Amino acid sequence: MKKVLKIILIIVLLIIVLCIANFIRNYYIINKISNKQTTIANSKNYSFTRLMPDGTKMEVYHKGDLGKIILKENEVTYGEIWHNETTNEEISLSMIDKTATVSNYTEDSREFLEPFPYNNYNINDKINFSLSHFITYETINGEKCYSIKSYHGVLNKREISINTGFNLTYFSKGADKQYHLLCEYTMNDVTDKDVEKPDLTGYKI
Repeated sequence: MKKVLKIILIIVLLIIVLCIANFIRNYYIINKISNKQTTIANSKNYSFTRLMPDGTKMEVYHKGDLGKIILKENEVTYGEIWHNETTNEEISLSMIDKTATVSNYTEDSREFLEPFPYNNYNINDKINFSLSHFITYETINGEKCYSIKSYHGVLNKREISINTGFNLTYFSKGADKQYHLLCEYTMNDVTDKDVEKPDLTGYKI
């Protein structure tokens, strides 16, 4: 009996040691990713392309306080959203029916323009992340990535570039649906023309 208890104790201690080691490793990794993503976001000059599950292509450009989202299907532009953070102005265009909507800049647009999930993580965020995620390594289009998985009723997986901190893919799978997102990023290449205010000539406001 003592021998069995000793074996059980050793196993329990081994599990505890492995859990602690995994926590330390996860914390180190999320700290590196968070720092990289914060640097990118603070640069205020980046662009990215998202391929949505329905085939829609979303091109996003951000420079300074200006941002633009271009929506395409089969490489044909059908919508555009421009915003100015300084003036809190947002313009949405539909190329299909030639209409334009002028409104206040929204949090929905901010989410698209700041796609870095671990940007500005505080210490509590990093601790919670380290306890609830599993990290392995994968290669996406020749680029080495952290593969970050979590499961809270829905499986979520992200591939984050080890080199840049960019979120290259996002996959979510639940009981009734799944969502797969592919991203391509550039940094410090956005020009004034990329984020210029739309010309509303010919659009119905």
